[in-house]
Amino acid sequence: MQELVPQDFRCAGIFGDHMILQRGGPHRLWGWGPPHGRVAVFVDGEPAGEAASDALGRWIVEIPEIAPAGAHDLEVRGSGSIHLRDVWSGDVWICAGQSNMEFPLSRAVPGPGITEDVSRLRCFLAEKRVASGPGEDIAGAWSVGGGEESAAWSAIAYAFGEHLLRETGVPVGLIQLAWGGSPIEAWMPIEAIGEIPSLEAHAERCRKAALGETRDAMEAWNSHRQEAFTSTAGRDRGWASPEFDDSMWAACPVPGVFDEVTGDFDGAVWYRRSIEIPEEWVGRDLCLRLGVIDDLDHTYWNGVLVGTTGTDTPDYYKHSRVYTVPGQLVRAGSTTLCVRVFDEYLSGGFLSPEEMLCVGPADDPGAAVPLAGTWRIAIEQGIEEKPPTVGNAQETPAGIFHAMVEPLLPLPFCGVLWYQGENNLGNAARYRLLFPAMIEYWRFRGGRDFPFFFVQLAAFGVPRRSAAGSAWAELRAAQMAALALPHTAAVSAIDLGDAADIHPKNKLPVGRRLADCALQGIHRRADLCASGPEAEEVALDSGRLAVRFRHAEGLHTTDGRTPAEFYAELESGEIVPLDGVIAGDSVVFAVPAGNRVRGLRYAWADNPSVNLVNAAGLPAWPFRREIP
Repeated sequence: MQELVPQDFRCAGIFGDHMILQRGGPHRLWGWGPPHGRVAVFVDGEPAGEAASDALGRWIVEIPEIAPAGAHDLEVRGSGSIHLRDVWSGDVWICAGQSNMEFPLSRAVPGPGITEDVSRLRCFLAEKRVASGPGEDIAGAWSVGGGEESAAWSAIAYAFGEHLLRETGVPVGLIQLAWGGSPIEAWMPIEAIGEIPSLEAHAERCRKAALGETRDAMEAWNSHRQEAFTSTAGRDRGWASPEFDDSMWAACPVPGVFDEVTGDFDGAVWYRRSIEIPEEWVGRDLCLRLGVIDDLDHTYWNGVLVGTTGTDTPDYYKHSRVYTVPGQLVRAGSTTLCVRVFDEYLSGGFLSPEEMLCVGPADDPGAAVPLAGTWRIAIEQGIEEKPPTVGNAQETPAGIFHAMVEPLLPLPFCGVLWYQGENNLGNAARYRLLFPAMIEYWRFRGGRDFPFFFVQLAAFGVPRRSAAGSAWAELRAAQMAALALPHTAAVSAIDLGDAADIHPKNKLPVGRRLADCALQGIHRRADLCASGPEAEEVALDSGRLAVRFRHAEGLHTTDGRTPAEFYAELESGEIVPLDGVIAGDSVVFAVPAGNRVRGLRYAWADNPSVNLVNAAGLPAWPFRREIP
């Protein structure tokens, strides 16, 4: 325990009782004291190293690696004396990200069922802080596994460390930096964002947000948003009219997000489709159910406005739309339904399950007909991206990096575990650039290409067919761009999600999967499979579509049924489900007759019902591939 000493002689906050120091090389300790003073470190009473503090009082002492067997006591002597007790040599891992990494062991289901000694598993719980500039130190404390304090540890980090300790016998130190609700921009300096050629403007927005200079920008954005929402541009072009020819508009599956067709886009998008109305409905009020629309809408029935949801509706972005079509508007035959969807931020579109989208007589709900399927869409007008704002401290661009990451980068450690991305949903294209840039910057500042293992986002939300667009699927794909960097690996949690809870409790398997990455990649365990089946090749030949996987030994389905969640993208714009059979390391499909297939997707949804795994029980990775 660090003692109060004259002239504030102290070690950096990461050093304390019960700590783990990274094995495999010299240990580096640092701290502060009087300028130009001498500092010496003793291990078990024997001198191990010394150095002088600089003009600002900062000192750094390197000592030889302490013996791997057993605990040690360290004493740091300068203008005072600091004792660090029960110190071990082992492997140290930084565990960072947002709430799913922070999720505590006490809430994990099932619990860990501790049956053996985990006292050589230690965790440093860092205090949550943000800073506007380069950080100097971090605060927190180490605790020992198996005790009451370990209930507050990250469940994923605990399972990772416990599995590694059991398999290798090497003590494991976990440095927990996770903070729920943090976007990736909080974990990297703004200058690193600005070095990405296409993100200079985003870096400037982040700079203003970090300095609290977004008030004027937000007022301008709100004004523009309201003008765009109330605009009649699309209606003036006749887009609500049944006579309008929408044959040149793009096809888009409903339900789903329109970003699948438009790319990342905020603003007004029109949806159109025709419905056949039977004679017996004529003159009767109809109940039109469109489910949740993100964010706002104007809905037209044969050119007549029958419903709208604006910002005056509480929680409008998750409000289920139910509109009445007056009987005088109901006529037999083809009827045109138009929905002007206005998206303010992130993804937009129809978010409810297929069965919630229907229309039928208000007095006979059982006669309703479905509205899910392929609609036509066109962009009316866009709005500028919403300026970054800082509603909570952890949203501050660069704030967590400066306060919690930067002070640790001089520390020798084994690698990083990362679980983050939910707070960047809807900006997958940007995340695809930011995530590798963050890793590279951390490595640059740390002076080496340390291992970086991350979790691909778990399934979440209302189950919808993979034909619909998915912000979650796009973000998962963006995460995988980091695998182009050396010494990176990913684990999938697609099979461990919870439809109703963005924080699934089944965390321990995630940690063990990460541990298998370390065992395979660092400890050279060739007997382990640390990856689920990964699509290696998609081939179309003579009416036969086949996808071949790597890491596919023992390829099978968990329920004995045909592989689920495979969809073909047709040239017509339709996206249709496929029934396939497993053949060795491949899944083979018959191509739908009379249609040209231009793409194949698997588990491309927020919460897909996956069943394809390898012999290790690891799920196949979601993917989307174009077919030439």
